[in-house]
Amino acid sequence: MSRQLILTEVERLLALSVRHYADDPELAQNALEHAWRLCVHTDTPIPKNLRLIRCTKCGKPHIPGRTAKVRLIKGKILWLPNNCEHIKQIRYK
Repeated sequence: MSRQLILTEVERLLALSVRHYADDPELAQNALEHAWRLCVHTDTPIPKNLRLIRCTKCGKPHIPGRTAKVRLIKGKILWLPNNCEHIKQIRYK
């Protein structure tokens, strides 16, 4: 598969995950996991939005306002998930 086709499929799976989280959280998590595995197995660079939305500890999607809180503190973006205690920090200028 070409890299562009893989990235298109990953974007489609991300949209599906965010759209259906309220109705079926397990479907959303499976779509997110499938997108992650697709990138890893094909050696495609993982898009930044996939790296941000997926929890590295539990694999569940971080959707601001639904499954995670986002805080801006001292030059850092903090993702505080509701389901696990893993805190993701991202620096910004």
